[in-house]
Amino acid sequence: MDASKTADGRGEGARASLVALALTMSLRQADAVLLPAVYLEVQERFGVSATQLGLASFYAGVSQALISPAAAALAARWRRPGVIAFGCALWGVATILVGLSPNWPCLLASRVLNGAGLGLIVPSVYSLVSDMHG
Repeated sequence: MDASKTADGRGEGARASLVALALTMSLRQADAVLLPAVYLEVQERFGVSATQLGLASFYAGVSQALISPAAAALAARWRRPGVIAFGCALWGVATILVGLSPNWPCLLASRVLNGAGLGLIVPSVYSLVSDMHG
């Protein structure tokens, strides 16, 4: 067997790509539980209710849902790894902004941006994995 091929006949690059995509999706799941893990601290800092905190996660989810169809169109026209990379960059910047938010409106806006980044990533990752291993 060729040393550059895995047991299933795919190249090492495919394996590395799959690991990177799996890591990305694992971090996405970690992001989903990040804010709820610090709800009490955020509540104290910004003086907001539990309902408002739930809305921050809701707005991120709505943003992700609204961006996902556009991400599918982008992924059909451009290289999916590029769409994923752009989404990861947007998501990363938004996550940093969430942590640096000086007030509640900035935190909400950052969460919406966070959801937009995830909306670019998720459908593109699923599509790329399907093409690579489907």
